[in-house]
Amino acid sequence: DFNGYLAEVQKRVKRNWFPPRGAESLSVTLKFRVLKDGNIKNVRLVKSSGLAAADDAAKLAVQNGAPYPSLPAAAGDTIDIKF
Repeated sequence: DFNGYLAEVQKRVKRNWFPPRGAESLSVTLKFRVLKDGNIKNVRLVKSSGLAAADDAAKLAVQNGAPYPSLPAAAGDTIDIKF
């Protein structure tokens, strides 16, 4: 169930999301690769919020959520997630 997998990733990121005060409504877009075992690599900024501290907090949320669950069998060896 790939939707369930993505929901779990989103839940873990949100649990680790601590934006700077006043930046809670800013939007940051990141892209990262999830490996078969749930570890991640290549976390990179796609679209900045305009506030470096908020961008850094978003990256940290993705990194601190890892490792994620192992990928579903149908996913292959890696997936790229844009979040």
